[in-house]
Amino acid sequence: FNGNLDLASATSVERVTGGLVLNGAISVNNNSVLSFGGNQSLTGTGTIVLGNTGSSNRALSLQGDTVLTVGSGITVRGENGTVGQAFLSGGTQQITNNGNIVADVGGGTISLVTGLTVNNALLGAANGGTLRLDGAVTQAGAGQINAATGSTVIQNGVTITGGVLNTVGTGRVAVTASNANFLSGVTVNGLLDLASGTGVERVTGGLTLGGAGTVSVNNNSVLSFSGTQTLGGTGSIVLGNTGSSNRALSLEGDTTLTVASGVTVRGINGTLGQAYLAGGNQRIINNGTINSDGGGTINLGPSTGLTNNGTLRAQSGTLNVTTNVTGTGALRVDPTGSLNLANGGNTQGTLLM
Repeated sequence: FNGNLDLASATSVERVTGGLVLNGAISVNNNSVLSFGGNQSLTGTGTIVLGNTGSSNRALSLQGDTVLTVGSGITVRGENGTVGQAFLSGGTQQITNNGNIVADVGGGTISLVTGLTVNNALLGAANGGTLRLDGAVTQAGAGQINAATGSTVIQNGVTITGGVLNTVGTGRVAVTASNANFLSGVTVNGLLDLASGTGVERVTGGLTLGGAGTVSVNNNSVLSFSGTQTLGGTGSIVLGNTGSSNRALSLEGDTTLTVASGVTVRGINGTLGQAYLAGGNQRIINNGTINSDGGGTINLGPSTGLTNNGTLRAQSGTLNVTTNVTGTGALRVDPTGSLNLANGGNTQGTLLM
């Protein structure tokens, strides 16, 4: 197809079978539907543009059991609507994205709702738009989820596996308060926001914080780890001021979490090592820095102890260590800090005052 296919001037339905080569543009508005049924490809160098009428605009709507492959030259963009939503019949539906799917109009929201999106290229938000992930995303190769300055990607009760989460400037990846939010083997470069509202992020398969990677935890949010895994990279986890209900490095079941040497966990109020959904034998191996530096109180107490090979620091707040501490690391108390050690517990390491 070359030129403009108009599904915007009035409510329209276009159903595609046998594939589509798009070298022009398809505009979708006024609650129109562009629907694909069966395993097929959308290729070419064209663009699909969602308008402003609301979430009923359906682009790349899928019918029945469908795998739709979006080619590398295709861009799906615009203001409001859904991508991947079933049209006439449900089933097992997947989008394999080799192109660009971007919510790029300020104030608008595009929802990605397919059962699974395999992202080998770009999913994102730009120009103040919002991309809401309402279906699982698995990233491979160069797969990235990007939030440009002033824009938001929302993880809404789904699993993101592999790849990179990137934010620029005031862009953010926000997380809802669903226990079904999971990250598995993901690298965060930028802001993972569990602070603007109450959010829950459960990590399996490890998490890497890039050089600018920050996880902010406030408003009684939870960053939870399950199973033996590593928090790696060179970034930071920052606790806010709402109180001890901020739970960072929360542990579920039988879990050993290793904090890498380049990682800093710091902030005002909250807990580290507390069980979230299930108790068990829980341990933190700290090779990085855990620092109470905001004038509040951070409670550190995994159930079976802490191996400290890095630094536990009370810089300008109180650090309550309520578990046994082993290892050769440092326990540092600055002039405006306070370090409280467990009553009856055993503590090893070097005390620096």
